[in-house]
Amino acid sequence: MTAGRDLLVRAEEAATGEERWRVTVPFRPMAAEGCRAGPALPWDRSDDIVRTGERLDAEGFGARIEPALVQLWGCGFRVGVTTDGAVLPMAGVPGFGWVFGLDTGGYVAQTIAQRSDGTMASTLFTADGAIVARVAGSLNRPRTTDAPAEATLLSTDPPGGRLRSYTPDGTRRWDVAVRDGSAQYLAQVDDTVVTTTWTGDVRGMDLATGAVRWTWRTASGLYDWPYESGYVSQAFTDGQSLLMLLESGSGDTELVSLDIASGELVWDGTSSHVLTERLETMLLAVDGNLLEVSQVGVRRLG
Repeated sequence: MTAGRDLLVRAEEAATGEERWRVTVPFRPMAAEGCRAGPALPWDRSDDIVRTGERLDAEGFGARIEPALVQLWGCGFRVGVTTDGAVLPMAGVPGFGWVFGLDTGGYVAQTIAQRSDGTMASTLFTADGAIVARVAGSLNRPRTTDAPAEATLLSTDPPGGRLRSYTPDGTRRWDVAVRDGSAQYLAQVDDTVVTTTWTGDVRGMDLATGAVRWTWRTASGLYDWPYESGYVSQAFTDGQSLLMLLESGSGDTELVSLDIASGELVWDGTSSHVLTERLETMLLAVDGNLLEVSQVGVRRLG
């Protein structure tokens, strides 16, 4: 798609309708696959659903509202807009990317740099939308931390096999080689950062240098985990230990806790089966309480 409409975004006072600000998101040429329409019923109400990819929608767009950010996507654009009206552009392949806010007040945009191999690139923004740094790879915040305002960012670069650490102002702290460049960033607690892989390897690293302090594997030493591996889907911390929700390839879930300083197993939830054995179970931390949310309801743990 080489031509299309720009998108006008306007913010108003909820009580009065008075305009706060307006910005224009310009159209960018993109591959037609970025303009695909979603599934829909045809006008004749027949049973044949029009499938994604069989038609284009040059006028449609979508949005997701977050506490400090509005995500916008459609044919010719994919951007973030802050609550002050700053547009966060996404460099790279048009239409492929996402943006998220940081507790420091800044933002990170992740985009596909090259469609041929899926190479990622990231842009770090200040709170007012100014570009701080451009980073190779996928720049991420920790899933859990005891210092949200000082959280270190990690960039994973699978093609290069590198893991890089950055401060919130874009300063590179360290750059180390890793066997699995697609490692997921689990936690930053005290002076340790923790990563994991899709096969269940968990690794604790020195926050200042990136040196490996300890490693733990999902299937190691658990009372009742009949799987050779698993992956960590969620993580929580109290500042001393790391509580992880493990998931198997068949959908089974369980909780385990590791000591942040040593990586030793502190508590093995597979021995007591504290979680309800149901699919699509997730956990939420609310005011110091851990809640299990499943298809049948909400249950407080502990």
